[in-house]
Amino acid sequence: MATAVIETGTLPAYDLDEDGESGILLDTFTMAFKRTYETKRNANKSTVFQRGVDPMVEITAAGRISGSTRVTFAAFHPGTTITALTNYATTIRGFNPASGKIIFQDVEDTLNNVDTTPTFSFTAMHYPIMA
Repeated sequence: MATAVIETGTLPAYDLDEDGESGILLDTFTMAFKRTYETKRNANKSTVFQRGVDPMVEITAAGRISGSTRVTFAAFHPGTTITALTNYATTIRGFNPASGKIIFQDVEDTLNNVDTTPTFSFTAMHYPIMA
């Protein structure tokens, strides 16, 4: 039948390209620069003072993993410290990635039987004042 799918050969697992390179292909990378805010209100319940404390950066990423990188990436456990992120190597909006700690938080890996390349997503928090 002309509408049937015909496959020949073996689709290599975890390969994003023909060269078989290992790596992470990011689909999204987001940085949210945040603070916790303390406010004071007057008798009319109107805000008259605000203090921004506890600066932080929430980093989220999602993409696909290929080759041996999956094994390396799997070594990171939630709660561990990330020493460097390629996409966050220089000071951005006053936040210096070399100061404080970047903590790897929520992570999700997805495997399915349609696409052999596993996908991932994670959140990390950068606390620049943490020692």
